Amino acid sequence: MRNHIFSIFRIMLIILLPLQLLADDSSKLSGKMGYLIDGLSSVKYKDARIAFDLWKIEVTKNNDIDVSIKYLDTEKEIIKGYKNSEFEYISINPFFYLKNSKLIDSLTQTCSITLEGDKEFEQYVLLVKDKNIKTLKDLRGKKIGIENDDYLAKIFLEYESLKKLSKNLKKSRYEIVKTKKKSTAILNTYFGKIDACVVPISTYNLVQELNPSVSKKLRVLSVSQEIFMPLITFFHKDANKQFVDILINEINILPTTSQGQNILNLFKIKGVKKIECKKLEPLKTFYKKYELLKSSKK
Repeated sequence: MRNHIFSIFRIMLIILLPLQLLADDSSKLSGKMGYLIDGLSSVKYKDARIAFDLWKIEVTKNNDIDVSIKYLDTEKEIIKGYKNSEFEYISINPFFYLKNSKLIDSLTQTCSITLEGDKEFEQYVLLVKDKNIKTLKDLRGKKIGIENDDYLAKIFLEYESLKKLSKNLKKSRYEIVKTKKKSTAILNTYFGKIDACVVPISTYNLVQELNPSVSKKLRVLSVSQEIFMPLITFFHKDANKQFVDILINEINILPTTSQGQNILNLFKIKGVKKIECKKLEPLKTFYKKYELLKSSKK
C-alpha cells in the first residue's frame, strides 16, 4: 500500500513539475526591441551588436527578464512592427519619427533620447573657412560636407536656405558631399577639401578640444535651435510598465559602471535619458515649418 501511494506521488510530481516550471517561465517579463539601422551609420553595425549583447547580459544579470533585439533595414519594417505590437520598444533616427510622428505618438507610453554632448538637446552648426563666405547666399555652387545619413543636418541646411534665400532654391543650389564621420566633415572643411559642413555642435566642440586651431580657422555661419538628438527610443503603450521601468532604470545607471561606460563608448554617446514625449514638440514644429516652406517654393 505504501509503495502504491509513493508511486502515485512520483507520477504526480512528474506531471506537475514541468507545468509549474512552464508557469514560472510564462510569468517572466520579456520584450523585443526593434532597431532601425538606417540613419545610424555613426555607430558601426558590429559595434552596435556588441554593445547590445553586453547590455542584454547586464540587464538579465540584474533582473529576472528576457530581452531580445531585431535589427531592421527599412523604415517600413520597423513602423509596421511597432504598429502591430511586435516590439515593446523601438530605437530610430529622429527623421523617421518626424515622418511617422502621428502614428508613433498614438502608440507610445514614454520615450528616451541619447545624449552626444553635455546638454539634453543638440544644435547643428554650419561651419565655413573661406572669409569670402559671409552669408548663405555665398554658398551657391559650393561643396558642403554632411555625414552619410545625417538626415536632420540636411534638413537644417535646406530649411535655412529655403527661409533666407531665393524663392527658387535651385538658384542657390550647393553640392552635398557625404562623409563617413561627422568629424571628417569638419577636418575636410579645415583643410580646404570642401567649403563648409553641417555638424552637431557637440562634435565641433570635441574636435576643437583635440585641435584648438580648428576654431581659429573655421567660423559658424548659422546655428540651429537646440532641439535635436541622434536617436530616440519609444516604449509601446502595450508594453508591461514594470518591464519598461526596469529597462529605464538599467539605462540610467549605464554611466555609473565601467561596463556601462564601455557600452556607451561603443554607441559613441555620453548617456541615455528618459524624457516626457511632449519635449519633442519643438522638433515637430521645426519639421512642419520645413515641410511648409518646401511645398511653398516648389
